[in-house]
Amino acid sequence: MNSRELAKIRRAKLDRELSHLFSCNPLSQRDVRKIIGQKAPSAFTFIRCQQEFIVAVDENDRKDSKVKYELDVWGFVFFFELMASGIKNLHFIINTSQNTDIRNEKWFVLFLRRISYLKNQSKNEFSHKISLLNHSKLSAIAIPAWSLENNKEYLAYLPEDLPERNPKSDRNREHVLQWKIMENIKRDSPKSLVIPEFPCQVILPNGDKKKLSIDLIDFGPKEIRIIEVKHGDNKDLDAVPQTLDYFIFINKTLNQILKSRMILDTGSLKSVHCYLAAPMAHPLFEKAAKAYSILGFKIEFIEVEE
Repeated sequence: MNSRELAKIRRAKLDRELSHLFSCNPLSQRDVRKIIGQKAPSAFTFIRCQQEFIVAVDENDRKDSKVKYELDVWGFVFFFELMASGIKNLHFIINTSQNTDIRNEKWFVLFLRRISYLKNQSKNEFSHKISLLNHSKLSAIAIPAWSLENNKEYLAYLPEDLPERNPKSDRNREHVLQWKIMENIKRDSPKSLVIPEFPCQVILPNGDKKKLSIDLIDFGPKEIRIIEVKHGDNKDLDAVPQTLDYFIFINKTLNQILKSRMILDTGSLKSVHCYLAAPMAHPLFEKAAKAYSILGFKIEFIEVEE
């Protein structure tokens, strides 16, 4: 039995367990299309149950598929589409029958940080819930209170530990697009300091250090711009939550970054802005961006030619 067949079995089992727990059936892809006008990743289970909307995924899919960054974005897209019809609560469920401690997984630490940040920023009166499902039993995960000061164990900028990552291969389409955008920025704003593959670091609760990098960061005369670069037809929605991770990181470590990079003229820096630069956006990007904007995080799309 191959991995795809095993994944189908896991997802079918998850659907049955959730149907039993909530006495509501998962949405079919036909139902999904009626709500948001597009199909959704098959790794997710979506359930509309009275005033609650549930987004569930199996931990194995979180590790093995590209949806690892998309749990929250799909939840918010559905939630804001369904608010007018009476949905008031959003419930994220991760099925974990593994022996690994999910609280020390990088994706889960980042996911909790994003939810904590958005819950703090949001002025809307609705609830977010996160639960783990293990052997048909749900256990609630507390969403930590948001504070930049409390993020020290999660996010840190340590230049000595983070050599800048080498740019991607010249044959890589995203790398070519990345450098094209850099050249355009330098042409339009000669005073900007543009850095590709800017290193970030996540420190997990167990002390492990995990690296990630920002495609482009532009230290301009009046603003800092975080730019996520995508090429091709942009089939995934991961750019929105990924860029929020970077936004949280930069806001947390900005003073350290400016000092370590010897960027001395910081008096005119006004704000940090986030962008997705790509030849085309995901069909649901505008809905996703609107949802996150309501929650307190703004990202804009910039169309660029390959």
